Amino acid sequence: MKTSLLVFARYPHLGKVKTRLAASIGDVNAKEFYTSCAELTYQNMYSMTDEVDVTIYYSERLDEYLMKDWVDMFSESNSIIPQSGNDLGERMKNAFMQTFDRFPHQSAIIIGTDTPDITPEIILQAKHLLESHDVVIGPANDGGYYLLGMNTLHASLFESIDWSTPKVYEQTIQKAEKLNCNVAILEQLTDIDTVDDMQLWLQQSTSLTHPLYNIASRLITYE
Repeated sequence: MKTSLLVFARYPHLGKVKTRLAASIGDVNAKEFYTSCAELTYQNMYSMTDEVDVTIYYSERLDEYLMKDWVDMFSESNSIIPQSGNDLGERMKNAFMQTFDRFPHQSAIIIGTDTPDITPEIILQAKHLLESHDVVIGPANDGGYYLLGMNTLHASLFESIDWSTPKVYEQTIQKAEKLNCNVAILEQLTDIDTVDDMQLWLQQSTSLTHPLYNIASRLITYE
């Protein structure tokens, strides 16, 4: 059975993406990196449609047609839905809720578009782990997470979380434990939100052959 794969994304308007990274390398370069990272994510995720049903959840409702034209570059048949909610947790919770309403017999996995090392293999690993676990989570270097998967909605995992802080992953794990969820933990990956994140990622040996390595190396020289 397929898994629902939810990709949280935003259209790359200049000055509106990777603002913390832009503070070091400039808006134009931050936009280039975000666009490249997001497009690699789309390419990878749409390459595995035999295993997953991909839905893009975009951040700004007014960007519907821009997002559709962008995503159409990678799939002739795609589903894009605007995010809804007041904060990240509420938006993710609502996305999971909508997904389980649409596909009640599928597990669901959510990812973003700022983790270069998310691969089809990691998604498949998470998919298979959900066959024997209630929740699967991929910790990020900054204390957050780059992936969250579940078989049914656990709404409290998104409530009373200190979003955009290093506490997110730890608080989410604690809430899952209170629910007596059987949790599988994936390898830690690097989210790139700042120039320090980019430098850390470039120093990792696995990055040398990565499709985004040359782009990141060039852009970081503008710091």
